[in-house]
Amino acid sequence: MSPTLDSDARTADARCSRRRFLQAATATGVGLAALSTASSTASAARSSLRDQYQIRLGTPDEQTVYYYRAEQDGPTTMVIGGIHGDERAGYLAADQIREWTVDRGELVVVPRANPAAIADDLRPWDNDLNRQFPPRGGDCLSPLADTLWDVVEHHDPDWVFDLHSSRGIYKSDDGGVGQALFPTWTDPARPTGEQTVAALNERFGLSGDMAYLMGNTLDADRDMLMHRVAGVLDRPGFICETTEKAPLDEQVAWHLFTVEHAMAQFGQTRVTDQKSTTQTTQTTPDRHEIVIQGAGPETRYEFKATESVTPIDEPEWNDYVYSRGVNGAVSTGEDRFYFEGSLEYVEVKEGDAADLTVTVDGREISAEPNTRTIQFEGTGPAVRYEFKATESVTPVDEPEWNDYVYSRGVNGEVTSGVDRFTFVGDLEYVEVTEGDASDLAVYVDGLPFDL
Repeated sequence: MSPTLDSDARTADARCSRRRFLQAATATGVGLAALSTASSTASAARSSLRDQYQIRLGTPDEQTVYYYRAEQDGPTTMVIGGIHGDERAGYLAADQIREWTVDRGELVVVPRANPAAIADDLRPWDNDLNRQFPPRGGDCLSPLADTLWDVVEHHDPDWVFDLHSSRGIYKSDDGGVGQALFPTWTDPARPTGEQTVAALNERFGLSGDMAYLMGNTLDADRDMLMHRVAGVLDRPGFICETTEKAPLDEQVAWHLFTVEHAMAQFGQTRVTDQKSTTQTTQTTPDRHEIVIQGAGPETRYEFKATESVTPIDEPEWNDYVYSRGVNGAVSTGEDRFYFEGSLEYVEVKEGDAADLTVTVDGREISAEPNTRTIQFEGTGPAVRYEFKATESVTPVDEPEWNDYVYSRGVNGEVTSGVDRFTFVGDLEYVEVTEGDASDLAVYVDGLPFDL
């Protein structure tokens, strides 16, 4: 039988921690209205809720906690990433999981638990956040660790996942712990992990050193977050470790699969966000639709927006959707997303850009690396325009006799038609030289350009 703490002592400690959490919330600016809503008792007729709040406001540790509650009652799952700032797979996977919708219960995600370390891309060994959680109770060893633990106790999760990566591989004599799930001592963590490991290896064809293994049991004997989950809360969960010897996108995919597969075993299923899928393709001035269509051969692409990205259709297993970008693959189908703000870039990572057609709000843009597009649409009266790029300009269509294309710029004319060009670098200027600017619409990378 797994050892447990005295239940009365654990309850008293939890009550104390919850009082401490509310005090910390006031001091650090946590949204208490959101917390009171999130922690209220829900009936079967409750409505779904997606919310977020911030902790450690005004400090280098300032960060956001994301929360989703389904209409139907069920288990509470908590996912934590980014405790070590140089372990990118964990927080990139958690960035995606925070957008998930579940069929029942609650999903709480702390995607970037150590923002200062993430910003510096390092694990400060002399101040390791994951060595600041005494496993049997008492105060945590830093203000950040103490606040994170208060968040855990406030949401009172049934299952906890702590996402990490390692430079090496578990039991391969290189000193690493990658490719392993380390379960807490609480049932049914180990049997759930064993089923997940088997499914992972089969799904991704992992074998040899790269095959996932079950790690040793977390039995509350080290000052680590998941040891404290075991020792204080006595809840099932895992430290999830990938190996950094694998490509980053594969590591992210393994984390996503692990969490989703384990959740399904304890009765919580990830579903498509109905709000996203039922929206029409009509765009607003701040939201745009991007469609990536394949011509046959599989092509990997990547794009990034200045604000946010939301999938319109359910992403495939090998499409990695982050908060502001996508790393995806398409062959004969199409991938569709909404984004807010503007596009920072769209480029092909693997394959041929000629096998992709990319449109933004229905207008085609280039997926060639470092290549951008500019399009002039006339409404009737003749308008002469001129623009210049910092590097080079190439016409997409055959220029008219009165369109003068130079190596880095164009002096052209449009009436009711369309002139299209690609350019490399940045635009130095775009201006109307004859006619009325109101008779001309200009789009750069598919987005309206204000003359």
